[in-house]
Amino acid sequence: MAAFGTFTLLVALVVATYAGVASLVGARRGNRRLITSGRAGVYALAAVLGLSSVALVYAFVSHDYSIKYVHHYSDAASPLFYQITAYWGGLDGSILWWVFLLSVFSAIAIYSNRNRHRELLRPFRPRPENTRRRPAHACLRRGRRAIPTEACLV
Repeated sequence: MAAFGTFTLLVALVVATYAGVASLVGARRGNRRLITSGRAGVYALAAVLGLSSVALVYAFVSHDYSIKYVHHYSDAASPLFYQITAYWGGLDGSILWWVFLLSVFSAIAIYSNRNRHRELLRPFRPRPENTRRRPAHACLRRGRRAIPTEACLV
């Protein structure tokens, strides 16, 4: 069980890194496939951290004292409720608990806002076919300050 928990934490690290990098690169380049892949990475991160949390709770409930954390924060004579809550009794379990909660809330936020505010995301803003971007020098006014006009913001 200890090897499974360590493996899931390493997979979570890789998935979190991929989700962050894919989302940033996709937003920077305007690549919709990378952004979608980053969103899927957040869902996968919540699932992998859920597996890791379940593995640690199972280790507490099954009295797997080969894991140092379980040996330190658990007792065989304690009731089931205390064995389960020992999951966040120490620093390591508490951090895992909060990271798991943050990943679940992130997945919920991404899922519930997947179709909102598309106009705020620059790569997805619809553009009329007959307009074109004006060069930067056309947007400048003579004088000390540059004042963007309506045509420059298209």
